[in-house]
Amino acid sequence: MALGVAELRQAAWYPVASSDDLPFRHVYHGQLLGQELAIWRADDGYVNVWENRCLHRGVRLSIGINDGAELKCQYHGWRYANRTAGCTYIPAQPADAPARRITNKTYPVKERFGLVWAALSPDAPEHEIAEAGFALRPIPVNALPKMVLTALMQRRV
Repeated sequence: MALGVAELRQAAWYPVASSDDLPFRHVYHGQLLGQELAIWRADDGYVNVWENRCLHRGVRLSIGINDGAELKCQYHGWRYANRTAGCTYIPAQPADAPARRITNKTYPVKERFGLVWAALSPDAPEHEIAEAGFALRPIPVNALPKMVLTALMQRRV
């Protein structure tokens, strides 16, 4: 079955942050194709890209606390594990509660050339991200993500 344009866009790799946006135990608020992301580096060096929402009350995880191995929601203290985004602790529940079956949405991630790359689909191609022949830098754009993407897609060579 052929992928539609929307699926192709989701299966592509996009830069979502600079490596410099992830200093020690910081949580970065990113966006990709209108989807809010919580981006953080664990103490083991792994970069996590998750849906920016606590599964309890929907609070943004990007305002949470990165303790190096877990990301803690600021609202009620739910904790999510590095790499898996599985819930490891719910303050109001006993230790044997089903928290470990609750998992936040994660996205494929690669770190290359000083940038953090992510895709919204697990079907993102495994090939290497091509090296840029020019310097990449952020440019503020006052437009909706959909409008920017449409303009960029029309500009493809």
